[in-house]
Formats: sequence, C-alpha cells, structure tokens
Amino acid sequence: SRLFKLSFKNLNDLSAAFDCSNHRKLVIVGTISSGLSPIEVHISHNNSTYYRAGFFNISPDPATGEFAMIIDCPFKYIKLKYFVNATVTALISGSN
Repeated sequence: SRLFKLSFKNLNDLSAAFDCSNHRKLVIVGTISSGLSPIEVHISHNNSTYYRAGFFNISPDPATGEFAMIIDCPFKYIKLKYFVNATVTALISGSN
C-alpha cells in the first residue's frame, strides 16, 4: 500500500500522476472547496498520453465536498481533473 497526496486548484488542471503499476485496486478519497462538477479520472499506460476514463467519474457530495471511490487498476498511471475553480485535495492509496 502506498499513500499519495495531490492538490490542484486551477480550472481544467490535471493532477500529478500516480504510478499504480504495482497495484490492483485504488482507493481515492478527498475534498473539494466548491462546485458540484464530477472529478474526471484520466489513465495512461506510458505516463505521457492520458485518456479520460468516463466510467470512473467521481461525484463529490454536494453538502460536504467529500468524495471517495474504489476502482480496479489494470492501467499504469492515473491523474484527476476538475472543471471548476476550486481546491481539490485527494489521497490515493494502492493495494495488491
């Protein structure tokens, strides 16, 4: 298991990459400061070309801004993207 903290706050920013090549499952948890837009998950096999994984959108709780998701991880890298000017803080943990 490895814990990875990321934060981004500009419109359309992609987060830093998380290397999940040694993990089979990921837990993504965190908070946003404002907005109700879903957080997009982008995946890559080479850490240079990323594709939106539309089936992995994360919807924050509108009342608290908190979010959580557990996903299978057959890809090597993951980034998060948010479409509203807000601070997004997320923790990603991988497990074998």
